[in-house]
Amino acid sequence: MTSPPVTLASLEFHWGDIYLVCYARDKWVALRRDHLRFLTTDTLAGLERAIEADHRDHPVPRDFGPPGATDYLSLPDDDLPDEDARFLLAALRHAFPLWTITYSDQMHAWIARTRKKTLCENSPVLLCAALLLLQCRQPPGWPGPVPRGLPGGTS
Repeated sequence: MTSPPVTLASLEFHWGDIYLVCYARDKWVALRRDHLRFLTTDTLAGLERAIEADHRDHPVPRDFGPPGATDYLSLPDDDLPDEDARFLLAALRHAFPLWTITYSDQMHAWIARTRKKTLCENSPVLLCAALLLLQCRQPPGWPGPVPRGLPGGTS
C-alpha cells in the first residue's frame, strides 16, 4: 500500500504550527519557529523527510514562543494584517536585533533596514532567509556566530 503524495496542505496540517513552509527560487523551504535554522530541498517529499529528521533530532514544543516575543507586541504595527503576522514580526525582530523590521500593508511586504542596507520581501520566510544569507557572509565587525546548518556555521 502506498502512502498519499506529500502536498503543501499536508505539510501545513502536520507541521505548520512549528515550521513555516514556502517555495522560493526553485527550492522548498521550512523555517523553524524557534531558531534561525531552516531546511531546503528540491521536493515536498524531501522537505517532509528533512522536517521529520530535524524534529526528531531537535524537537520543538508545539506551544513554543520565542523568548521575548511578547516584548514587541506593544509596538505600534497597525499595518499588520493578523495575529500570526504580529507573531512573525516579533520573531524576526528577536532573531535579527541589528535590523529594523517592519511590515508594509500598502506594499504587502516585509522590510528589514540597517543604516546601509534595505531588504524587501513578500513573505516573512523569504526575509528571514535573506537575512540569514547576509549574516553568513559576516563582514568584519558583524556580531555573533553563523547560525547552525549554514556554511561556516556551528555544528
